[in-house]
Amino acid sequence: MQQPMAAIDLGTNTARLLIGYVQAKSIKPLLVKRWITRLGGGFSRKDGISGAAKERSLTALIDFAMK
Repeated sequence: MQQPMAAIDLGTNTARLLIGYVQAKSIKPLLVKRWITRLGGGFSRKDGISGAAKERSLTALIDFAMK
């Protein structure tokens, strides 16, 4: 059996994790997880990404890594 593959999408509002198998040009999901991180919340041209947004996003990525 083939190994599952994973993809992470880290957007301005949501972090998503998909773990699954590629079968016949489609994906058979094993796990789909989503965290609302609001990475873009509090963003400014002067300061960039806010510290709180960084922490929320890092927490989501750590959770994904534990899967």
